[in-house]
Amino acid sequence: MPSDRSVNLSQANLPAPAAPSSGGGSAACGWLPGWSIVAAVLTVVLLAGAGVWRLAASEWVETTAYWEQHLSSAANAQVKLIEAWLGERRGDAEVIAGFPSVVELLRPAAEPSEGAQRDLAMHVAEVLGHPLRAYGYSAVAVWDRTGRAVAQVERAQAPALDLADTVAATLNGGSFRVHRVRSAERWWLVFVRPVFAGGDEQAPALGAVTLVMDLERSLLALLVAGQESTRTGQTILVDREAENIVFLWPVRGRNGLMVQVPSETERLAARHALAGEERFGEFIDYRAVPVLAATRRIKALGWGLVAKIDRDEAVAGFRDEIRQLVIAGTLVVLAFAGFVLAWSRRQRAHVLSAELARERAVLAAREPYRLLSEYATDVVLFLSPAGRVLEVNRAAELAYGHERAQLLQLNVSDLRAEAARATLPNQLRQAAEGPAVFETVHRRRDGSAFPVEVSAVGADIAGQRVILSVIRDVTERKRAEAEVRQLNEELEERVRQRTAELEAVNQEIEAFCYSVSHDLRAPLRHIEGFIRILSEDYGAQLPAEAQHYLARVSSGSARMTELIQGLLVLSRVGRAELKIRPVDLGALAHGAIDELRAAAGERPIEFVTNELPTVTGDATLLRQLFDNLIANAIKFTRPVAAARIEVGTATHNDKAVFYVRDNGVGFDGRYADKLFRVFQRLHRQDEFEGSGIGLSIVKRIVEKHGGRIWAESTPEQGATFYFTLGKATS
Repeated sequence: MPSDRSVNLSQANLPAPAAPSSGGGSAACGWLPGWSIVAAVLTVVLLAGAGVWRLAASEWVETTAYWEQHLSSAANAQVKLIEAWLGERRGDAEVIAGFPSVVELLRPAAEPSEGAQRDLAMHVAEVLGHPLRAYGYSAVAVWDRTGRAVAQVERAQAPALDLADTVAATLNGGSFRVHRVRSAERWWLVFVRPVFAGGDEQAPALGAVTLVMDLERSLLALLVAGQESTRTGQTILVDREAENIVFLWPVRGRNGLMVQVPSETERLAARHALAGEERFGEFIDYRAVPVLAATRRIKALGWGLVAKIDRDEAVAGFRDEIRQLVIAGTLVVLAFAGFVLAWSRRQRAHVLSAELARERAVLAAREPYRLLSEYATDVVLFLSPAGRVLEVNRAAELAYGHERAQLLQLNVSDLRAEAARATLPNQLRQAAEGPAVFETVHRRRDGSAFPVEVSAVGADIAGQRVILSVIRDVTERKRAEAEVRQLNEELEERVRQRTAELEAVNQEIEAFCYSVSHDLRAPLRHIEGFIRILSEDYGAQLPAEAQHYLARVSSGSARMTELIQGLLVLSRVGRAELKIRPVDLGALAHGAIDELRAAAGERPIEFVTNELPTVTGDATLLRQLFDNLIANAIKFTRPVAAARIEVGTATHNDKAVFYVRDNGVGFDGRYADKLFRVFQRLHRQDEFEGSGIGLSIVKRIVEKHGGRIWAESTPEQGATFYFTLGKATS
């Protein structure tokens, strides 16, 4: 029965539905034959079985796709975590190998003093104590080329490891190495980094630095923190020993640090991981248990990584869903069979009278309106095309503060704010012709206004045109939108403030560098002046050794002056504002070549200048760019009998790229990024002069023009410097 608040449809203004015809409803039907019932049930069984099969196939595809994505993401995350951790260890080793005291301890002295060497070794041991305590190493040591530990510090529980062969292998290899060493039933990671004089990795190593870490308490503890939260899911590191594959701890359900399995074991996921194959699929693990696994390789260690979960656990949810689908299908078949039987037995029931059919139709027509009245949270209005209120639900009474009887006496314009009434006729016409959605402002009985969203559509009920209007209060949404706009404005203002602060800091840094470089020139001029006085007035009276030292001081002063001058140029380039105008790059390149050809003297140098375009940029800075690059090419082609320098343009990734190419001594392409750092050089000062700032100036000029610069080279085969000018290119 309807509640007290439901719509009294007997008094509603909506038209009543027409009664159905009863002309053919009095005839009785016979029983269905047995074979028809069996055929119908079998049909439903087949349809239900086909549906279950399709759903099962779809669920299986989704299950495997989910675990592939999940395990692959977990494996990738663990690989990145391990690589970052190894990078930190490598950084620690490089910092220690670069300590001046460590280099001095390993550098062979002309007249070694036993006491001085002992004091230096003690000092190095104190230096090594900091990383030992700060970063959890078990032992840190410095080794000379003979495999003797000249300085070391270690914890009380540090292992007794014989690392002489390990150090020797690393010195021969000449690069950072990671070794896995076993001692006292534990595994240790040994990081070895060669030590070079002056950081020159092309020269023979003076010795090596070793850092020892407990594998279980460092790297494997890191893996434990990121283990899967599932019952059988885990990530395991694998390595190879002799003919076996080693599953490194943590291995669930096993004691000890590792488990060994013969490498030829069929369908073992670790084999693919060690082979560097990134795969996902069904494998077996060290327990001979089927698993779903993703394999990865850790290149820095040469180890493999397997992220896995037992197949039984992975497909447990899938099995439960299939079981539920089978039960549901069975219930559907049973329900259908019961329905067919019941319908067959009741088919001979008397047809209801025409009056009863009409009454039921009326009740059925009233039911949707009753449900709207009882349960709808949005306001629902039934309107005439002219806007008169025909029917409302309970939510309308609550929203407007009017009783239903009062609302039925109103026009929808009476529910609108005065400022919003002008658009009502047009909106009613749109709703009568088809669906319409719009926003407007309504008002309550007390006169307060509130924003609403209206969805209206016309419909025919018993031959009468009616507009169904669903109205939603959007006050909270409008408030949220206003808050979002305000937050966006505040965020944009903060970004502008932070940008201004960053620009101010950069300007202060540039000014500071310029000031420091400028102020250092005065004391250097004094030093050079006094050196010149000593040389001219007392040079003949000084012994040969004193004259040698005086010459070295003069050379160092000149070197410092050159460096300061370079820093001043670099600072001016950073602070200079671009004077943008059309610039003929071909003319700039020819001008730089003519000037530098004269400075090169009688050297036979072939210059090749291809056609270069006109760009928009700062002519002064672009001329300096060509001066530095071409001068650099002239310097490094000095040992070549037939030097050749080419300036031109090419296409890279569909963009214009400019280049300066030479056939000089070249460099190792692995260190190309160091070229553009201040004071970074790939050749010794006694081989090729220079301040190490010229290419930094070039990089700054290119970046100010919105471009980028890079270099490609092979030793003894020349070098090519490429650069773009970004948006400055016309």
